[in-house]
Amino acid sequence: MVLAPAATDRLRDAVWAELVRRSREDGPSWVIGCVGVALPGLLNIAARATRTASPSVADDIVSELLTEFVAQLKRIDVTRPHIAERLLLWARKAALRARGRDERHLALATDTLPALPASDGADPATVLHEAIHQGIITCEAAALIQATRLDGIPLAEYADARGEHPKKLYARRQRAEARLAEAIGQGQLCANFDGASQKPGL
Repeated sequence: MVLAPAATDRLRDAVWAELVRRSREDGPSWVIGCVGVALPGLLNIAARATRTASPSVADDIVSELLTEFVAQLKRIDVTRPHIAERLLLWARKAALRARGRDERHLALATDTLPALPASDGADPATVLHEAIHQGIITCEAAALIQATRLDGIPLAEYADARGEHPKKLYARRQRAEARLAEAIGQGQLCANFDGASQKPGL
């Protein structure tokens, strides 16, 4: 009913207000019911947040996503509109936080790894890895490019999850991509993969 094209925002909010109320008053079965009704949105968030993540990291991301969603059932103000959208926003933030922690851990780990040789089959993630080793870009810049360029996470979402202004991250990404383009142009990095030679702003 709530996914039907003809469903109005008022109808969706009425349904969700009742679902949330039941989850608070009638126990775990209604919490599971809320997760089930929200599953299409939760699956979409999980798919985007876990793209290219290892299985163990993906499990952590999904776990935090669901934990936050369930936690917000107890806190969400059902008198305000767009209940489902706000629940999913909190779940998305949790997923991005978990993904961000993994990116930072991965970036820190590169300090102890030998530099990866560039090859004709280098993929974008490998190029970013090598760029960190060579000091061309920082770990934070690589994580930003990985998330917003390769994983398809909107820049505004990425910024919101980190409490930063999107314009600030946009400028940071531009500077990092300019350095990458210069390094590739000078032969310092190999980027022989589809789309890798595109200009950073494209």
